[in-house]
Amino acid sequence: MKRLEFIIPTLVAILLFTLSVAFQGTKAGVAIGTSFLVFVIILAITTCFFAFRIIKVYGRIVGNAVIYLVLAIFSFSAIYPYQFFLILSGVETGFTIVLWEHLIFYIGMVLFFTAVNKINKHDSNPIKKGILSQKDKINIGIFVMIFFFLVILVIPLSPYSSSLAGTFIDTSQMLHIIAFVLAFFVAREVNKMKSSVGKTLSSSVGSLFLAILFLGLIHFWETLIGNLKVFTVSEDIITTTIYLLFSVAMASFIFAFRKIYKAVPL
Repeated sequence: MKRLEFIIPTLVAILLFTLSVAFQGTKAGVAIGTSFLVFVIILAITTCFFAFRIIKVYGRIVGNAVIYLVLAIFSFSAIYPYQFFLILSGVETGFTIVLWEHLIFYIGMVLFFTAVNKINKHDSNPIKKGILSQKDKINIGIFVMIFFFLVILVIPLSPYSSSLAGTFIDTSQMLHIIAFVLAFFVAREVNKMKSSVGKTLSSSVGSLFLAILFLGLIHFWETLIGNLKVFTVSEDIITTTIYLLFSVAMASFIFAFRKIYKAVPL
């Protein structure tokens, strides 16, 4: 059966979402919600694995733009493991986590846009014989170092970032609006890729578009329901809906990467 990489995690996410809603407000509901978060983290790590796996094969066609693409996926995938890390570290929850999660999301979207823009403009240096150059390896190393530096920095800066709660940055929905607008521009750029990557890889573009769309919908949902209160729903439903949308996005990425890996000869 085709598309199992997308169907299985999506069905699991729907099941966990349904159970979370059915048992909300109970001890069982809390346990299911925690299980859902663990599932999301596992799915995010799996997405990273498949992303790094396509560097060599995809790099033969789109060049070093794939580096920016993979780093973007790393950023998206890190959001909920990062949330879990902050909670375990005793960082004050609330606006602090919201702020730093959005900063990571912005980094991911800018990297993804850069990658796709390079592909569409054919402005990407080839990765010879599928092997990363020393410069590419250094760029990856620098990004990872900066990323983890920012992750650790949030702990001492927590009192300052939490003080922004209730300010214009918080109440104006600015963080969500910026995230949604970035997702819109990235999705539009992704939609142009079909004419840039050729017939062999064009089938993966739809899955990449779907992934970006669902990542953007997370912030649309947070704005309408979580902040503007267009509908009145519980915090459990708000959170588990976010997990569901994120799961579909990660499943779409995995499906796209599997298509790429199968399409390009080793």
